[in-house]
Amino acid sequence: MIISQTGGGCRATNYASFLRKAAEKAGFKNVPIISLSTTNSSVNKSLGISFSMLKDALLVLLYGDLLMRLSNRRRPYEVHSGQTDALVETWLMRLSDRIGRTLYFDFKNTVKKIVKDFDEIAAQKVKKPRVGVVGEILIKFHPYANNNLVSILEKEEAEAVVPDMTDFINYCMLDDIYKHKYLAGSFKNKVMSLIASSYIERLRSVIRRALKKSKHFHSYQTTKDLAHKASGIISVCNQTGEGWLLTAEILELIEDGVKNIICVQPFGCLPNHITGKGVMKELKRRYNDINIISIDYDPGASEVNQTNRIKLLMSIAHQNQNIN
Repeated sequence: MIISQTGGGCRATNYASFLRKAAEKAGFKNVPIISLSTTNSSVNKSLGISFSMLKDALLVLLYGDLLMRLSNRRRPYEVHSGQTDALVETWLMRLSDRIGRTLYFDFKNTVKKIVKDFDEIAAQKVKKPRVGVVGEILIKFHPYANNNLVSILEKEEAEAVVPDMTDFINYCMLDDIYKHKYLAGSFKNKVMSLIASSYIERLRSVIRRALKKSKHFHSYQTTKDLAHKASGIISVCNQTGEGWLLTAEILELIEDGVKNIICVQPFGCLPNHITGKGVMKELKRRYNDINIISIDYDPGASEVNQTNRIKLLMSIAHQNQNIN
């Protein structure tokens, strides 16, 4: 059994030992639990993880981010209900057959086709409040973990805007560069991360260009640009959990015109309470028109309370929309 981890000071770092305990209790004592981390190259090598596998994994991530971005943008406005989700399923089937043999030229053409298909979805000519979703990586992206937050927002007549997961991967790469520059990080890790980050951004530039040329979609900035934005509020040496990236994503959303923001995290997730809740006062001081709340998600948390907080945010969002 393999579990991916950053290897940093996060409660997820304890999950491997919890899994071992759970496996033993369930009668699977002989099943090994492997912690797959970007910081553990010896484990990666022993598992036979090659550059080709990493390239394919990156393509899956980039396509997934693109489909999420496009579908979240079109679903709230579609004329024919279910058309957007059907198109997502169509492209998932097409992409699953070609990931392993995709080259740069193929990737470029495929991205253009995906954007074009979503651009052509018939849409209602209405304006809905845009609500950004930021926070801890699992709660932010997994519908089971956040009690279907995107669906709830869409039922409240909003458009959900969720930043890319690829930014988190690139954030981990940039952390090695900042560790070497400001702390005691190794030069070797810096060089490797610089190469990896440059490769990721080269592929992302294809998506950014396609989005800029589209009729209905917004492009996005590089992760390095996000780090520069965040450095005015929080140090880039804040690297535990989502670290400086959480603040940077909020700033990107605000500058993109998304003034309603939900910051999500598990209860007791200290790093994200610091870089999420901890910066809200300063953000409100700089941008007095933002509508931002923080919501804790945990099995023991009240779902009713979460929903009520979302409804309150949406009530203010709709009021602001009518005023503007």
